[in-house]
Amino acid sequence: MSEMFVKIHVSRGNAKLKKTEKLNNATVIGFDLPAGRTCPYAGECKKICYAQKGNYRFPSKRDACTDNWIASQQADFIQRMVAIVTGIQSNNDKKLFVRIHASGDFYSIEYARKWAEIARQCPSVTFYAYTKSVAIVLGADMPDNVKIAFSYGGLQDYLIPANAHAVAKIFDTEEDALNAGYDITVNNNDLMVVKGGKLGLIKH
Repeated sequence: MSEMFVKIHVSRGNAKLKKTEKLNNATVIGFDLPAGRTCPYAGECKKICYAQKGNYRFPSKRDACTDNWIASQQADFIQRMVAIVTGIQSNNDKKLFVRIHASGDFYSIEYARKWAEIARQCPSVTFYAYTKSVAIVLGADMPDNVKIAFSYGGLQDYLIPANAHAVAKIFDTEEDALNAGYDITVNNNDLMVVKGGKLGLIKH
């Protein structure tokens, strides 16, 4: 039996991503999954998950995330995503970035390896993500054009490498983040993940 066809939804994202585009003279698209159901190693973040609030509660957004989840498990996901990304890139005169999961996470090693292959087939595009699925990502052999920020507060914090490209942590206030040595500009410039370092996210 053939697989059910579902649409893959990519977006220009929320207000922060639009601000990021302007600051970097770039194009940023996002690919989202259902929050919670695709976050196997979520920890304390479950209590404050912004991806279960606001626009993410609208039926149209929930349905789009669910479609993406189904599509991501199908055999042609790599082919379809490569076609979407290269199609956007070919009609775009700015550097293209793909944010994987403003909502959701890498839910399996097979799924993470699909993104690794998509990135290999789109070498001039930069992909980036925050994740608490540390073991999954470390086992996926991500290419250099995938930039990962390992987020503290999950069930696998102990696996985060000391030499990680980027780490992220949620703070109550900007002052708390700065006092802990974290950069808070990520709140206004999402591409700080690409630069790397210690990224402070402020509760909102």
